Amino acid sequence: MPFSFTKLRGVKCALLALSLSGTAALRAEDWALSTTGVRIGLPASKSGKDFWRAEGLVGWTLPWDWSFCNDWNLDSRLDLTAGWLGDGYKNAAVVTLGPSFGLHHKGWPLTLEGGISPTFISRYEFVSKDFGSYFQFTSHVGLTWQFITHFSIGYQFEHMSNAGIDGQNPGLNLHVVELRYIF
Repeated sequence: MPFSFTKLRGVKCALLALSLSGTAALRAEDWALSTTGVRIGLPASKSGKDFWRAEGLVGWTLPWDWSFCNDWNLDSRLDLTAGWLGDGYKNAAVVTLGPSFGLHHKGWPLTLEGGISPTFISRYEFVSKDFGSYFQFTSHVGLTWQFITHFSIGYQFEHMSNAGIDGQNPGLNLHVVELRYIF
């Protein structure tokens, strides 16, 4: 049987998966209310310069998290937000529901977070934008800092669009700041 790099690559992937499984533990826990808070979104680009967003947040710990390398943890959470989106002339209600993931190192107050949520907006036509559909997707990535027990502040870069479901898909980018209470 001749030597091939494709077979060697497969062996390397299998060894990597085996070594990761030895250092990682996936565990299931009960669902629990984990956080509540508020967020304010500010325009992140010229195309969305008129848009602002304000919302409340409730998050539940999902029954999965992943510990690896003894000091790192990847947590999962289900976030529900409800709030307002406006361009200074027209307003809409916004509701999102979807998973978020947080990566943090044991003993560090910073967490890298990201997620994507199906989103419903009560109006998709605004003065400066036509989002094309009531149904959107909102993705985010950011950092949170737990500055004292039970409280964190954070920053997220957020993108909302209909992912091409409708022919009109301009999207909206926001800088989002948040304050959370952690149970």
